[in-house]
Amino acid sequence: MNDLRSNRVSLRAIESNDSEVLFDIENDTSGWIQSDNFLPFSKDVLSKYSSGQHDLVKFGQYRFMIETSLEPKPIGCVDLFDYNAVHSRAGVGIYISESHRNKSYGREALELLISYSKERLNLRMLHCSILDNNETSKRLFNSVGFSETGVRNNWYLSNGAYRNIILLQKEL
Repeated sequence: MNDLRSNRVSLRAIESNDSEVLFDIENDTSGWIQSDNFLPFSKDVLSKYSSGQHDLVKFGQYRFMIETSLEPKPIGCVDLFDYNAVHSRAGVGIYISESHRNKSYGREALELLISYSKERLNLRMLHCSILDNNETSKRLFNSVGFSETGVRNNWYLSNGAYRNIILLQKEL
């Protein structure tokens, strides 16, 4: 059985033809505050990225593209970042295209990533940080067993006001 596939969702490596999808994901300004991004990415930069090497151990991060059994192109991505082999932990981030949100694809993708992280990568901890007003993301991560462990007060400037970040973890 494929560790990265359920009945409705699968995770796969980035391929060179994913640059258009990555362009849409990376240039969706609604997610920029969480990713510390302030400038758009060019198609050229994303084309080089999608054609490049991706190695979790070497670069400390890895992006999986999320596909459904019904769609010919990815509907989003889920990332491992801040990978630390010594302490057996990594951060998690997820993006689902707007037209595919609230259909449980994100939950299924996270469940696959959690299982893969535990069984194949031998991680013992996953963590994430979410804007305090992002109820959808909080519900998503809570639904797969993440628990709130702290708050970073006034962490991000958004529309002229500082927002708190909620820290969540999941022991595997």
